[in-house]
Amino acid sequence: MKNKNKLFFALLISVFFVSFLSSSNAPKKKSNPWKKWLDEVHLIITKTEKAVFDSLKTEEDRKRFQEQFWKARDPKPETPYNEYKMEFYRRLNYAETQLEGPNSDMGRIYILLGEPFEKRNFSGYEDVVDCELWIYHAEGRPGLPPFMYLLFYRPKNLGNYRQFHPGIHSALDIISPGYSLRRASKLKAYQIIKESLPQLAQATLSIIPGEGDSARGQSMTSSGSAIAQIHTLPEREVERNYLKNFATFEGIVDVIYSAKEIGGKGLISISENKGFKFLNYSIMPDDIDIRKIADNLHTANITINLRIEDLEGRTIHQQERNINLEFDDVKEKAMAEERKLAFKDFAPIVEGEYNVSIIFSNKTKEGYFVHKERINLNDDTVPVLVGFKIEELESDNFMPFSTEGYKVLADPRLIFNKNESLEGLIFSEYKPTIHLTSVVDTNNSLK
Repeated sequence: MKNKNKLFFALLISVFFVSFLSSSNAPKKKSNPWKKWLDEVHLIITKTEKAVFDSLKTEEDRKRFQEQFWKARDPKPETPYNEYKMEFYRRLNYAETQLEGPNSDMGRIYILLGEPFEKRNFSGYEDVVDCELWIYHAEGRPGLPPFMYLLFYRPKNLGNYRQFHPGIHSALDIISPGYSLRRASKLKAYQIIKESLPQLAQATLSIIPGEGDSARGQSMTSSGSAIAQIHTLPEREVERNYLKNFATFEGIVDVIYSAKEIGGKGLISISENKGFKFLNYSIMPDDIDIRKIADNLHTANITINLRIEDLEGRTIHQQERNINLEFDDVKEKAMAEERKLAFKDFAPIVEGEYNVSIIFSNKTKEGYFVHKERINLNDDTVPVLVGFKIEELESDNFMPFSTEGYKVLADPRLIFNKNESLEGLIFSEYKPTIHLTSVVDTNNSLK
C-alpha cells in the first residue's frame, strides 16, 4: 500500500514537472498592445479611421494617430483638457460598472448618447416585464429626432435588458408572460399596457413620441432608421480631415457603399392644398434589378426613405416606404426594365430652410442612390407643380403632386420635346408672372 502511494505521488510530480517544462519552453504569443485601446473605442471609431489605423506600420505612427484621434473630437481645443475624452471614459466606466458592460444594449446606447434626460423604471409591475425607458433630447446631434424614447426590457423577465425595436418587437414582448399566453394579440397587449402605463405603451409604437397608430397599436417604420442613425452617429460627428496626414488614407475606399451605388433622378416640389403645405417628391432609378423567384414570377424589394433636416442636422421629419414589385408576366417584366419607373410620395411641411434627402434602395440587389436638395419655404415661396400633364381628380383625398382637385404628372428628369407641352399648377393669390430660364444660360429667360 505504501509503495502504491509513493508511485502515485511520483507520477504527480512527474506530470507537474513535464507540464511546467512544456509551458516554459512553449513560444509565447506576441500580444498586441493596441488591442485594449481598440476594444475601448470600437463604438466611436469610424470605419475609415479603423482602416487607416490597421494599415499603419510603426509605433510612432500609431501613437500619432491616437493623439490626433482624440484631438479631432476635442470640443474646446483651447482648454488644457479634452472634454470629449474625459466624458467618453466616464461613460465607459459607468457602462462597465453600473450597466451590463459596454457591449450590452444599454451600454452601447449610454456610450453613444450619454446620460438620458430622464429615466423611467417599470420594474415590478404585474402586467409588464421589467422595463426601463430612457428619454433623450437630440441636443443638436446630427441626424437624430428632437426627442427619443429608447426602451429596454427583460424578455420574459429573464436575463439581461435588451433594446426594444418598434416594428420588430411589439407590445406582446412587453406584456407579462401570463398575458401573452392567453391573449396572443398585439392590439390587446397594447391596450392592456396603455390602460395603466400610457407612456410605456407609446414607447412600444415608436422611439419618436407621438408617432404610430394608437387606435390599432401599430408601430412606425421610421424607428428603425432612427435607431440606425444613433448607431452611426460617430460617423457624422467627427471631422476626419486629420486622416490626410497619414499617407495610407489615400488608398482607403469604403467599398460597401461605392460599389453598390446606381444612378437616378429626383424631383422635389412644394404644393398647397386645403391650407396645408406639402413637400412632394418623385424619384426614378436608372434601372431596377429584378430577381426571378419562380418560372413566371419576378420581384424587387424597394425601400424609399425621406429625411427632412434643419440646417443644424436635426431631423424634422422622416418616413419610410416599402414597395414589393411583382411581375408574373414576361412582357410586364420586360416593360419594367425598359421604361423608367418613377416612385412618388409626399409629406407635410412647415416654413423653414431644410436639407432634404431621398434614399432609394433596392434590397433585392442591394443597389441604392440618393437625391439631395436644399429648400427654403417662407412667406414669399409660391407653391409650384410642373409636369407634362394635368389631370382633374374625382377624389378630394390628399395625394402627391396635387392641389385643389388637380394632379400634375411629373417626370423627375424634366425632359420635354417640342411636341410636348409643359403644364403646371401655381397656388397664388395674385396672377403670377412666369419665366422659363435656361439651365445653360441663367441670364437668359423667356416670359
